[in-house]
Amino acid sequence: MHHTQKFSLPRLINQLWQILAKNNTLYEPSTAPRHLWTGCLMVLLILATAPLQAQVVQTGGGAELRASDGAVNLSFPHVVGEVKVSVSDGAGGFYIGGYFTSVGGITRNNVAQIDVNGTVTSWNPNASGGAVIGMVISGSTVYIGGTFNTVCSAPSSCTNQAATTRNYLAAIGTDGNITSWNPNDVGGGINALAISSDGNTIYVGGDVSSLCTAPSSCTSQVATTRSRIAAIDSSGNVTFWNPGANNTVYALAISGSTLYVGGKFTAIGGVTGTTARSKIAAIDTAATASVNTWNPSATNGTNNTVLALAISGNNVYAGGNFTSIGGASRSRLAALDTTTGLATSWNPNPNNVVSALAISGNTVYAGGSFTGLCASPSTCTSQVSTSRNYLAAIGTNGILGSWNPNADSSVNGLTISGSSVYASGKFTTLTPSSTYYTAPTVTAVTGSADYGNTAGGKAVTITGTNFISGALSVIIGGTAATNVTYVSSTSLTATTPVGVAGTASVLVTTAGGTNADNTLFTYYAAPTVSAISPAYGNAAGGTTVTLTGTSFNGATAVSIGGTMATNVTVLSDMSLTATTTTHAAGAASVLVTTPGGTNAANSLFTYYDAPTISAISTAYGVTTGSTVVTLTGSGFTGATAVSFDGTAATNVTVVSDTT
Repeated sequence: MHHTQKFSLPRLINQLWQILAKNNTLYEPSTAPRHLWTGCLMVLLILATAPLQAQVVQTGGGAELRASDGAVNLSFPHVVGEVKVSVSDGAGGFYIGGYFTSVGGITRNNVAQIDVNGTVTSWNPNASGGAVIGMVISGSTVYIGGTFNTVCSAPSSCTNQAATTRNYLAAIGTDGNITSWNPNDVGGGINALAISSDGNTIYVGGDVSSLCTAPSSCTSQVATTRSRIAAIDSSGNVTFWNPGANNTVYALAISGSTLYVGGKFTAIGGVTGTTARSKIAAIDTAATASVNTWNPSATNGTNNTVLALAISGNNVYAGGNFTSIGGASRSRLAALDTTTGLATSWNPNPNNVVSALAISGNTVYAGGSFTGLCASPSTCTSQVSTSRNYLAAIGTNGILGSWNPNADSSVNGLTISGSSVYASGKFTTLTPSSTYYTAPTVTAVTGSADYGNTAGGKAVTITGTNFISGALSVIIGGTAATNVTYVSSTSLTATTPVGVAGTASVLVTTAGGTNADNTLFTYYAAPTVSAISPAYGNAAGGTTVTLTGTSFNGATAVSIGGTMATNVTVLSDMSLTATTTTHAAGAASVLVTTPGGTNAANSLFTYYDAPTISAISTAYGVTTGSTVVTLTGSGFTGATAVSFDGTAATNVTVVSDTT
């Protein structure tokens, strides 16, 4: 999570109060000099009616911002290093790339995934040797480009960096495994990626000059020459599409069959002379790669560059370091008609370079090196600048929004995901007007064998995400738990309240809100045991018994005489079977343990030793039977049958355990 520094009005009030002290003793109201009282009260009145200073949030090079007001999400992880690019993962989180070493305290080299809850996932390609600068996602594949030269072959291999060579371009599955896609750019780094709507063609721009013709040729680098821009299919084959630019490409944006290209070039697609494309062009994605007639032509002397492009409706928004574009004076940011290439009246006029753009609805989010923009189109003639440090939101009507995260350094990239904007750059802190936390989630509740007892009072561990130390509450089945203790952002402990048998929702409330209703917890009534059949068994164990009672569902253990039975099978809430184990002869208590507790002690079962016979009073008799005999031995108590050579005797009477 991010660290914040807050202004403390109570602390300042206390300090002002000390001003009234003289020789370490406070003045009494009746004796304090009037000018001291008047001065301090005036200061306190001013402070009480003025807005508190916004808090400084230590974000590192990436932060999730609320799209509506620029509030910083404190649940998102701190990044150590510079984030250069991000893309939505389609589930509320982001894949990020750049030149960094850790995210949220977890080692991640230059590329990582942060899920919707702000958790750093196990996805870890570990790009090494250089930065990740461009990124796109298609289905279950994340394409990355930059200046790196190795990635991990699989998540499990990253601990010892089982590196796979990938020069400047790679494709990694969302499962973390590297694919065979390997254009092997050995001629220059990659700054930007774009992908066709069908996901079959990946466009790359930068300083690329040599790519593998096909994946199978990469061992010996059977090279295909490309000048700063190329197209590779999803199988890794370089396509025939080859417009060629005479200088670096920095930005790509695709719309239908048109690829918009921004950069430092003065010629592209073979068009030269008076109709050459300066820093910005539109290229047909067909194999011919023909340059469209669209020609805004950005200019600004030798420093002229288009660094960012975004498309919305009939406009292409362009950012960079130009002073003229689309036939009009436009400083570093402009909206260009997709048909004519002419600049619209939209004119925010930032005072320095724009290097990132993203559009959501009627709002254009911009990032870069600027510190001010025009408040509205009418003010731009005289550049009445409104302070916006490196980040701003401008309506498509040209009005500057109040959105102001206030970064401390430049911004490289912006990505929209739902109601959030992920900003990436060289900044390390933001000073927004407000902050927020992501609401917690709860995924599991665990505890001792009887943690679901309706009487409550049982210690449980609650697992989830976005738990925050400080003000915490846990509600189980509508009743507050006690002894709630923060363990980590993913773990809490608490003591259960009294409940009623049945499922119960576990709700954790933090400064970020409350998790969704669920049925993660179940209260159980304590079991009862009313009968066991048979009610006796051999002390050597191995007797299969059936228990009758109540509340057997969820039974975790059965003990008979303190010895754990085996093969416990719950047949219904009122019946279960088990197998006895070895135990000394005698009466035994039959105890069933469920999450609701353990039943009361009893003497429902009796263990018996196997009988022995040492003597018989008459060792012979007539074949017709009816001879009365007395047996001497041990373990006769409970005897149910006597047989002679397989024939049952009659009138069996147990005189004692030995007779």
